[in-house]
Amino acid sequence: MIKRANISVIIPIFNEEKTIGDVIKIVGSWPMQPEIVVVDDGSTDGSDLVVWDLGVNIRFVKLKQNHGKGWALAQGIKESGGEVLMFLDGDIVGLTHKDLEKLIAPILNNRVDMVLGAVRFLRFKLLGPVPAISGVRVVLRKNVDSHFETMKTTGYGVEMLLNKIHANLRVMTVDLPTVYIVDKLKKQSIGVALTSYIKEWEEVGKQILAGWKT
Repeated sequence: MIKRANISVIIPIFNEEKTIGDVIKIVGSWPMQPEIVVVDDGSTDGSDLVVWDLGVNIRFVKLKQNHGKGWALAQGIKESGGEVLMFLDGDIVGLTHKDLEKLIAPILNNRVDMVLGAVRFLRFKLLGPVPAISGVRVVLRKNVDSHFETMKTTGYGVEMLLNKIHANLRVMTVDLPTVYIVDKLKKQSIGVALTSYIKEWEEVGKQILAGWKT
């Protein structure tokens, strides 16, 4: 069994001042006591101030400009030291210690190589193929370290790359019924939110097409 001290929780954020505090508080009070790495991907709101004000033991990386989610996640992996890597989005609400336990248990028990967290969006469960784009997941460092440079180029498509890496490995989805992704329309103007959604799906689609070509 993998030791507790070898777990790193990596949270990439971009303008998540309204939600990142609660996410960190839950992880910071988790009895497993993981290493916490937060990567701010060039936020222009007060996300960095929220992280600093919490006063918990966090490795905080502040990027000077926005590089994209894949870059931020890769930077978090680089800065972390855990053998087990848990990825959480900074814009989720409703996370509990029970959810963290459900995510980590299959990995610690050596049942799988990657765990996907099925969260909710706009009050609908992410079923079928949709959990494949979930930013809430757990992987083993040994399976992703060699893909560091590629990960930096994927943007919102980083989850598609992770799926490709684990295509021939053991993957499991766990249901997280209380965890919701905050709608971009609730935290941004309509124009900014729609632009962000379009960019997100373009980058996801790019990685899907790249997977088909290989």
